[in-house]
Amino acid sequence: METNVIAPYFATLAVFAVAINLFYGWLNTWLFKFKDNVARYGTYVSGVVLGLAAHYLNLGLFADLNYAWSMVYGFAGALLSNGTFKLEFIESFLVLLRAKGAGKKVQS
Repeated sequence: METNVIAPYFATLAVFAVAINLFYGWLNTWLFKFKDNVARYGTYVSGVVLGLAAHYLNLGLFADLNYAWSMVYGFAGALLSNGTFKLEFIESFLVLLRAKGAGKKVQS
């Protein structure tokens, strides 16, 4: 039986944020040497790229999303990995976006 060792890193948004930090840490160590605000933007780009790659490979929570939502979830994971927002806020914002995109009314 073949197991995918990468798939658990894309199971939830919180674990995906850890994967972004690992990926960006690797990039920053071996390819680039970004500092300060440029590093923050680098994690945003890394989150979107990893989200698209996870969608392409049908990994975890990205398997059922389209490309646009994969980019949104990738950016949300990057915001979480930077510590810009807490998980509860990001999840509630994603629920709000989903409801708006589906044309549903959101109950507050």
